[in-house]
Amino acid sequence: MSSRKKTLLKQYRRKKNIVLFVLMLSLVAIGFFAGIRWALPFLIVIWFVREAWFSDHLFYAPDVDYAYRFDEQLETLPTDFSDGYL
Repeated sequence: MSSRKKTLLKQYRRKKNIVLFVLMLSLVAIGFFAGIRWALPFLIVIWFVREAWFSDHLFYAPDVDYAYRFDEQLETLPTDFSDGYL
């Protein structure tokens, strides 16, 4: 991964983490002071959305060739995928 892409990814994640952290703290405060029972389940949903949001599939480049060359001396094992089983 290029250093520019790493820098952009780091900045993107930092900004999103700050936004989500402030949102989560706000919901905790609202839930605590107003006695709202849905604040904690909503925080759990936000956490799952955050994990999906930051997953690396967002940075997959479809035009890049992801075929990797392995060492020629690497041991290979025969496999058979007939009937959907290994």
